[in-house]
Amino acid sequence: MVVGKKRDFPETDQAIRKLHRMGQSFNRGLGAIPHRSIAGRKVKAAIMEKNAKRKAAGGVETIAAANQVKLTHYAMLLERYPGNDANAQRTRLYLALQNAPITTYEARKYLDIYDVPARCMELRAQGLRIDTLRVAQQTDAGVIHRRIGLYVLQPGSLSDE
Repeated sequence: MVVGKKRDFPETDQAIRKLHRMGQSFNRGLGAIPHRSIAGRKVKAAIMEKNAKRKAAGGVETIAAANQVKLTHYAMLLERYPGNDANAQRTRLYLALQNAPITTYEARKYLDIYDVPARCMELRAQGLRIDTLRVAQQTDAGVIHRRIGLYVLQPGSLSDE
C-alpha cells in the first residue's frame, strides 16, 4: 500500500495482503478477486459481462454463417427444380428437409412453396416421417409469429431405404 495516498478501496488492499500472508500466489484473474468486497464484486461483474458479450458475439457469427449456407442451398434448389406445380414443390421441400429442418415461413419465402402443410401431407402419404413442431419466428415486417410450423424429417424415412 502506498503511504500518504488515500486509497479508494481499502478493503481490497486488505484482502490482497491477506492472500499474500497466507502464501497464495496472487494473480489478476477472477479467482484472486475478493468476492466479499464491493470493489471485488464490481470487478467480477465487469469481467463476467465482458466475457458474456464476447461469447454471444461468436454465437451470432456462427448462426449467421449457418443461415447463409441454408439460404444458398434453398436458392440452388429453387434454380435446379423450377416451377410451381405440386411435384416441383414437393421435390424442393423434400431435398431441403434432407439438409435441415425448415419452417413454413422459410419454405414460402425461399423455396416458393405456397401451401407448405399440404406438401408435407403429400410427402407423409408417400411414406416419409415428418414431424411438425411449433416455433416463434420474426418476419421481415418485424412481427413475431408464435406458432409457425417447423418441419423435421425423421430417420427411417424413404431416404434411408
